[in-house]
Amino acid sequence: THTHTHTHTRTTMAEHDPETHALADEDVGHSIRKDDLEQQVNSWMVNMMFAMLVGKAKTKAKQLADEARNSFVVKVLLGLLALLVTFQVVNIISGDKLHDLELKPRDFPLGFIGLVISPLVDENFTMLVFNSIPFSVQAAYIMSKYGTQLFTLLTLIGAGMGGAITWVIAREHAHFHGLAPLVFTYGFYLMLRAFFATDSREVVLGASCVAFTIIFTALFSPNPTEIAWEGLSVCGLLGAGYGYLSKPEEMLDIVWNKVPDDISCEDAEDEPLADEEDVL
Repeated sequence: THTHTHTHTRTTMAEHDPETHALADEDVGHSIRKDDLEQQVNSWMVNMMFAMLVGKAKTKAKQLADEARNSFVVKVLLGLLALLVTFQVVNIISGDKLHDLELKPRDFPLGFIGLVISPLVDENFTMLVFNSIPFSVQAAYIMSKYGTQLFTLLTLIGAGMGGAITWVIAREHAHFHGLAPLVFTYGFYLMLRAFFATDSREVVLGASCVAFTIIFTALFSPNPTEIAWEGLSVCGLLGAGYGYLSKPEEMLDIVWNKVPDDISCEDAEDEPLADEEDVL
């Protein structure tokens, strides 16, 4: 009984002692803050680990996508080059019979059918090799950065529209065949698009490929004076024209003063007009 009374007395004294009570409250608050800090640290570590896992997953997915795209581009280029070599071999075996089917200005219908044959048959193997270099570089770049749809469209513009206009305006007996028209189309497209996008790499790429084709065509073509240079110029202008029309949207806003898409007429009508007195 004496011990119980003594313990009860100490407890009662502790409860009525302000310093003891304050120390007890401080210990409890410190324990709560420590638990909150541990929870925050644990939550931060979990979020950081999750972000790392998501980042690694995205990096791996992008890497796989890039590898698949690059593999597809390589396969497309190898297939196109194999097709060109096949046509060149067939032309040699047939005694240049395919050259009889090339595009001939204002010759209908055989000369016009050459729109299909002309891009596939070059003058000789030497010209095919030298034209394949800038063609492959530009084609790989366009397909990798802008996709195969744009590459196909530019090819049709150069070989189709460029060939058709050349059929109308070119000199008699002018040659318009091989990969040179496509090199001009791709090159001028990259140069003009890069001009508006301020991408100097594409300007250098397009200009160097076009210059390479001009130099080696003039040096190694059997009849450089009979080449339809006006046709190559047309292909370049078509490529440049499409590059202008497909330049970034913000440049269209600047050049044509187009109203941005995120501003609607309804929003403009809802805004209150300023009073004439306020304006004055």
